[in-house]
Amino acid sequence: MCSKTQGGDWSEHYWWEPGTIHDAVMTGLKSRTKYFYRFGTEHGWSEEFHFWSYQQDTDAEVNFIAFGDSGVADCEGMYGWCEPASGMTSNLITEELKHKNYDMLLHIGDIAYAVGHGVRWDQFFYQMEPIATRLPYQVCIGNHEYDYIGQPFKPDWSDYGDDSHGECGVPFNARFNMPHNGNGNLWWSINYGVIHFVFISTEHNFTQGSPQYEWLVNDLKNVNRTVTPWVILSGHRPMCTSWDYKPSQLFSVHMREILEDLFLKYVDIAFWGHVHNYERSCPVVNGTCVGDLDNPKGTIHFVIGMGGQTFFFNWEDPQPDWSMFRVAQYGYIRIHVPKQNKQRLLIQYVGDKDNMIHDDVWITNRHMQ
Repeated sequence: MCSKTQGGDWSEHYWWEPGTIHDAVMTGLKSRTKYFYRFGTEHGWSEEFHFWSYQQDTDAEVNFIAFGDSGVADCEGMYGWCEPASGMTSNLITEELKHKNYDMLLHIGDIAYAVGHGVRWDQFFYQMEPIATRLPYQVCIGNHEYDYIGQPFKPDWSDYGDDSHGECGVPFNARFNMPHNGNGNLWWSINYGVIHFVFISTEHNFTQGSPQYEWLVNDLKNVNRTVTPWVILSGHRPMCTSWDYKPSQLFSVHMREILEDLFLKYVDIAFWGHVHNYERSCPVVNGTCVGDLDNPKGTIHFVIGMGGQTFFFNWEDPQPDWSMFRVAQYGYIRIHVPKQNKQRLLIQYVGDKDNMIHDDVWITNRHMQ
């Protein structure tokens, strides 16, 4: 679309006419109310779907699901990448939604892995339709949505390449419409119940003095901790990972140098993708554990890039002291804040292979102690 890939191919060879993309805004919705809807024209209508509206009571319980690095499971006869395990993840979540209501789903970058093949985006949304039609599907941008030759931000300590194969963020931005209190779909934030969610772009300039950094500082310092005592930040490339890949480790080092002071002051929990496994840190500052889950003195990091893309097995050996739990298995995480209890939050990692909980931790809010 906007650049030639290093492989010498042009992404327009795989152009797919997406049709017309419509956005509809619903206003005046009542708090925590079940709404039924369908969409279409006189030429045809969809089946009827339903969703639960935003919960405005900050004392109510909060439940959401998160993962990163998914892709399309059913791609027989199609060009592009194929991630069969992503179907396991989406099928398990679809089944779970039949028995329990969730407030939101967070997808932490590397969405469809279309890599220049337009049809893959349509396939991805067909796969996610049972989920995305029932609850807000919130996303942040990853390298396979944006990276391209000649992108404006490419410091020498980064491993940016041409991972979007010429998409350059165009299909991503056309298909999603996140809250516009930052920079469109690139960085933004939202309050939900007792949680302030922040989404950043690790593909754009986040260094001190950049527009994204200045926005982030202003957003974090203006959080009303009485109303939303939890701050959860999400970005694609991880600040904290024991993946033994030197370019990624170098990127993480610079990210910590730039952002960790802000995290120490404001951010309780961070979700990252990019690395295709699951890992949980202790409350950590500069690679050192500070406190524990009952008395955290720093940010707790979760790498959740296990949504379906091929595993990364090359861990640091031995396992770093700050790494409390890590496993290479597909799956997703659940996040739960109990009703009328702002101080404690539960995170569970559910594995696709056996549909079992493999990591189960309660975290105490350090700003309420």
